[in-house]
Amino acid sequence: LDWLFDICRRHKSLDELFSFAEKNPTWQKLEARDRAFARSLLMASLRHKGEIDFILSQLLKKAPQTKTKVNEILCLGITQLLYMDVSDHAAIDTSVRLASFEIEVAGTRVAAEASLKPMYDPTSERTKA
Repeated sequence: LDWLFDICRRHKSLDELFSFAEKNPTWQKLEARDRAFARSLLMASLRHKGEIDFILSQLLKKAPQTKTKVNEILCLGITQLLYMDVSDHAAIDTSVRLASFEIEVAGTRVAAEASLKPMYDPTSERTKA
């Protein structure tokens, strides 16, 4: 999530991020298959970013605020649902867990979460041309 955010919003390069990751103790503790999955997810998200942005523009009533990571969370979830061999349940669960945050409503902070449910379209009825 942070990598996608850094690339899309902070204009960092993949080489820069991968170089940093190799020195990061948290990254090193991950199993090789988990590191490979994270890289694959990032690469697929970037490869299909234009398509994903179009899908989001068609399904969202209002674009998420730019200071949040909601766009990136939705992008990763959609990537898993449409372009990777990840179960729908796992992709949605991961996105919901990543999207736990608070918003301000009438001066009060309330818990909120993003959901892929409005975008879940197993028959591709809403995304067909």
